[in-house]
Amino acid sequence: MNHTIRFAGGPARLSDDLHLWIDYQYRLIRDAAAREPWNAIPAAYHYALFDGRGREIIAYHWHPHVEGMTYPHLHISPGAVRLDVIERAGLSAQANALQADLAGAHLVTGPIALASVLWLAIAQFSATPLRRDWRRLLPGPGPA
Repeated sequence: MNHTIRFAGGPARLSDDLHLWIDYQYRLIRDAAAREPWNAIPAAYHYALFDGRGREIIAYHWHPHVEGMTYPHLHISPGAVRLDVIERAGLSAQANALQADLAGAHLVTGPIALASVLWLAIAQFSATPLRRDWRRLLPGPGPA
């Protein structure tokens, strides 16, 4: 049986211009012979970053229960295109200005940990960390 962790009420605000959605599913596995008899095993995830207007920028998915899409992957979403570029083109804020192939692509990744998404939000986007020592607490590809 899978259990789910997600934010109540929608994406969490990380800054004025960045919001985070988490939908993490896990299974509890019991091993009575182990020192810690219960383990949480990942079963699926959906992490997404949104801009301040609610447009999805990127999303990491892994849903092994979906036939043909069992591998972890990344979506580049319409929010990846700056709104001023879309408006200059005479398009609505909801328009998808990405190349069609990219807009529908499932870009292969390895498994993505929530800590890596948080690291990305702070190091590459506009999220302000709550602690100065965030690099020590969140493993990521950057220097410590």
